[in-house]
Amino acid sequence: MHNEKADFERVLSINVTGVFLSIKQAVRVMIPARSGSIISTASVASILGGSASHAYTCSKHTVLGLTKNAAVELGQFGIRVNCLLEGKVALIAGGASGIGASAAKSFAQHGAKVVVADIQDELGYSVVEHIGASNSSYVHCNVTDESHMKNGIDQTAANHGKLDMMFDNAGTVDAYKPRIVEKEKTDFERVLSVNITGVFLGIKLDAAHFMIPFPSRSGLISTASISSEIGGAGSQAYLLFKTYGGRAYKSCCGCAGAIWY
Repeated sequence: MHNEKADFERVLSINVTGVFLSIKQAVRVMIPARSGSIISTASVASILGGSASHAYTCSKHTVLGLTKNAAVELGQFGIRVNCLLEGKVALIAGGASGIGASAAKSFAQHGAKVVVADIQDELGYSVVEHIGASNSSYVHCNVTDESHMKNGIDQTAANHGKLDMMFDNAGTVDAYKPRIVEKEKTDFERVLSVNITGVFLGIKLDAAHFMIPFPSRSGLISTASISSEIGGAGSQAYLLFKTYGGRAYKSCCGCAGAIWY
């Protein structure tokens, strides 16, 4: 918070007011034609706090909100308004299905290069096929195995030279049994191995390779759940993961420059 007001306002003037004025003037031509496309440049700073200066982060959050507002207003005139993650590189653990696959497709659609890491090879390759090999790749990765995680990050670094976002999304669940006496220790440990150890390894390796050397451009994302706040919303093992997985992220905020979500 040692920034000068003048510097803060200068960044907002270019990054936000400039975008607003560009959209305003462009639609004068596009609305009568009932066609057009407006694209703004986004940033990982529009998703994660702490990845850039206060002014830049504020500006990118604002551009994202302005883009959403403009998209709603201008869609009726056949004008598309999008915000891009152009040039960003994201590694998504558990990216072959569900939330991870949706995130991979969304990130790529907004301009990011995506590395899908999973043990579901057939599904992983199908996600890459859907996105396109020019914007995505697949790596077989068991998140409970540190050598697999390291290989995924090493491949990302070799292919793209950087890693802007690490999405620790891989997870599993056990069969729901309401009574704890019915639970098997092996099932409990399997869930913790994937859902907690996997997250730990993702944080550790991303921090070592990118977050600490390049604190201004790296971000960590993890999949949360209502189970982290409310008892009984999942199995005992799943609830424990979502509760303590979140606390692990909070703990890392101070040592690696990460932001917890």
